[in-house]
Amino acid sequence: MGKTNLYAKNLYAKVFARKHVCVKNTIQGFPLTMAGRGERVKIVSVTGDKMLIKRLIVMGLLEETELEVLHLIRGNGLKVACFDTQLALGVGMANKIMVVPIEGNLNDGN
Repeated sequence: MGKTNLYAKNLYAKVFARKHVCVKNTIQGFPLTMAGRGERVKIVSVTGDKMLIKRLIVMGLLEETELEVLHLIRGNGLKVACFDTQLALGVGMANKIMVVPIEGNLNDGN
């Protein structure tokens, strides 16, 4: 097993174990698909199974990760910026990622 795969596996185990402990997350969010183009958001939770969570961890999309919506693909998903990387997410996956807006968004007039 490669070093990267071992790292992802260990990170997955830690995050998934923590998610079961933090089931009573009181932060209300909205699906990533509801964010507008240019909006900056932060991931607060994921409503998916183990495979989805594992895939998101490998992509670097953990709770508290900040994203910027770059492009909306009507009915098919969206493209986001995460750190120095751009990721394309399908609508099914993006609907399961719950986010909250980050203060100081260009779109909110602050």
